[in-house]
Amino acid sequence: MRRYLAVLFVIFLFSCKDEPRGEFGWAATDDRGISQVESMLSFVSEYKIKREGVFFYDYQTIWWIYEIHSGMFEQGSFLAALYEHNNTPEPVEVDLRPVTVVKSGGKTFIPQHYEPLQPGKYVLKIAYKSVIIDQVEFRIYPEGGPSRLQRKSDDERLDEDAESDDELIRNSGRL
Repeated sequence: MRRYLAVLFVIFLFSCKDEPRGEFGWAATDDRGISQVESMLSFVSEYKIKREGVFFYDYQTIWWIYEIHSGMFEQGSFLAALYEHNNTPEPVEVDLRPVTVVKSGGKTFIPQHYEPLQPGKYVLKIAYKSVIIDQVEFRIYPEGGPSRLQRKSDDERLDEDAESDDELIRNSGRL
């Protein structure tokens, strides 16, 4: 009976795949006006853990970490995928890269950064052995902030309305 329970316990341990779980941390830098060498030598040491309402500006370099709190994993098995979700029915892949897990100061994390991105909506996905284990959405705003993006959308809508009015006039035979 003991042997049977021991075998069941071992099977249970191996069948429970404890996927890595964690939190996203964010920071941003404004690299305008500094040399490329200075930019390459700069690094961020403080990140704000956040999952909701994450946004940046289109001139900022985005620094992020994925701090792994639990789970077992093998080094070299993680991927980070960045998708843009603007004006398309499905997200468009912007970047896909293997990432390295770093252990420092009792913490385990994946550090990465993105050079300034175009305004819009983005989704960052973390995959372990090609299976998505976590994701977060964020926005990139133009330098003027969300109101500038709204004004641009309103202007585009006005242009579209004017074009459709022109189309109506052309099709009705009036000029």
